[in-house]
Amino acid sequence: MIDRARKEGHAGHWGSGGTTQSYVHVDDLAKLFCLAAEFAPHGAILHGVADDVTQRDLARAINRMIGTDEHTDSLSLLQMLGIAAETVANIGGPFTPPPTAASGISLSLNKRLSSEKTRKLLDWSPNAPTSATTPRSARTRNDRPRTSTLKEHIVDLQLTEKIIVITGASSGIGRTTALTVAAEGAIPILVARSTDKLEKAKAEIEGAGGAAYVCTADVTDPAAPDRVIATVLEQYSRVDALVNNAGGLHIRTSFLETTDEQWLATFDLDFHAARRMSRAAVPAMLASGGGSLVHVSSDSGRLPEIGNVDYAAAKLPLLALSKSLATEFSPQGVRSNVVVSGPTRTELYDRPGGFAEQAAKIWGIDKEAAIDRMAARLLTRRLGRAEDLANVIAYLVSPLSHQVTAAEWSVDGGIQRQV
Repeated sequence: MIDRARKEGHAGHWGSGGTTQSYVHVDDLAKLFCLAAEFAPHGAILHGVADDVTQRDLARAINRMIGTDEHTDSLSLLQMLGIAAETVANIGGPFTPPPTAASGISLSLNKRLSSEKTRKLLDWSPNAPTSATTPRSARTRNDRPRTSTLKEHIVDLQLTEKIIVITGASSGIGRTTALTVAAEGAIPILVARSTDKLEKAKAEIEGAGGAAYVCTADVTDPAAPDRVIATVLEQYSRVDALVNNAGGLHIRTSFLETTDEQWLATFDLDFHAARRMSRAAVPAMLASGGGSLVHVSSDSGRLPEIGNVDYAAAKLPLLALSKSLATEFSPQGVRSNVVVSGPTRTELYDRPGGFAEQAAKIWGIDKEAAIDRMAARLLTRRLGRAEDLANVIAYLVSPLSHQVTAAEWSVDGGIQRQV
């Protein structure tokens, strides 16, 4: 349709509401279809927008995206992008404009694109292929200009090919963090005891077009950290970031009934593993010019309870460790920060015999009632999700946070309410 319009010299046009007509040159229409063709395979969805200000903001963004004349009717642009996206998503069907979109149209993605894919998308030129059936392999670098006016509006975490070691990566926050940074172009090094779970996480990352490396290890083994880092250096020659996420919680009934063995095991997993991993990773970071350490702690460090006496005591020292590391090594380019998680509903909570069932047993209520009781303590009135932590961690390991060190980031639903 676009090719035919080019030959006949027509412009694309649709009504923008009522009887008003607005015309856009066919080359600009081609750009819209190129944009929609790239969005559609990644789950682009359309949402109604009732706010006129939001409509104008969206229109300005689309103008910058495709370079149309600044006098082009805003709502027509929004309608055309919606038409293009719907048409691309329903290849083979008739091209029929939808009813007048008096409320406007906006575009959002429900699947995060990697920075590389995003760059490719934003670099499309007016002459790029317009058919959604054109294979990506057929789209050459020469089809795209070197710059894009939309790039200034995209947050690129600059993690492409960064080597990020993540402990406790087989489930929960660690696994979600691995998926998050991989979507940004990083190569997560997946560290945990379960090879099967790590391989599944790696397969999911690779299935989405990313890359990951599995390094099975028990970080409570004093020799494991040096072995992990040596393996990473052998494979990739550097370490850009370390996420000390490995940890575990067992409900205790009383301080008096918590044994020495339980105390030592908890400190090995929740504190000493992070200390040893940091000691192994920092020299590699210094050798390559810098890096980022992120330690996942818990609100329990400041809000201990009877049932987490050893866990709370083990998590609090991570704050001091991180500040000490930041003080010594930030001048040399290695930053250190802590992410403090509040109650977060992960496998640690939900698995059989997990934290939720343990708490329910102590409180004499069922599992879901225990979850509700925990959530009621939060200002947000819901438990956190692994994604809530992963997004903050991804920022802290990225170069965008280069001025952030010796800091403590609470992702806890407001439970601590610190001043």
